[in-house]
Amino acid sequence: MKAKRIALYSVLGVIGLIILLGIIGSATSERVIKGNSGILEAGTQGVVLVATNKGNLEQIVRLSGVRDTTGVTQMVLAGQAFFVDRGTRVLVIDTTFSDSNVRILDGESAGRSGWVPEEFVKKDE
Repeated sequence: MKAKRIALYSVLGVIGLIILLGIIGSATSERVIKGNSGILEAGTQGVVLVATNKGNLEQIVRLSGVRDTTGVTQMVLAGQAFFVDRGTRVLVIDTTFSDSNVRILDGESAGRSGWVPEEFVKKDE
């Protein structure tokens, strides 16, 4: 029980930092368009949160706007979002005005797809 609580608090801490430094106030860069590869970066954190669908991304943004780390943690635990390492290579497979649908190209989540704010996708240099 204590180990589960510690793990939960660790996840909450990481999510809190991502929210504070990633979604809120992240720097913009040139947009990576459909069919091109890029890398995921959000603030200075070592991980990036990827939503499994556009609706889940919208919910994460709403929760992040009110700093509801518990709500975001519940989404991760329910499989509605997952973490990848900062710098993970992706292929942009779709875009909207503010979001990108990406296919993860390397790491443990290679082959999975998900949605991130478009400013999280940087040009792969």
